[in-house]
Amino acid sequence: MVAWDYQFESKYARRYFDRGERRGKIHALLLVLNARGITLSDEHKAVITSCTDIPQLNRWTLRASSAVRIRELGDQFAR
Repeated sequence: MVAWDYQFESKYARRYFDRGERRGKIHALLLVLNARGITLSDEHKAVITSCTDIPQLNRWTLRASSAVRIRELGDQFAR
């Protein structure tokens, strides 16, 4: 995997790049959870889709790859 480390100089471009990256991470997490057969409540979906922390989305996705239950992703999903 090749890391893309280009940094946009424009605040406008950076904002839209970040938004796209975030949406991609959320989509990937939801796909992994679906593939694992893990059902999400509306509350869990809201936690995932409102997350703006890219490293957190990465951690959840890694955990989701071997999870059996949603609560295995972290304390935010304990309910």
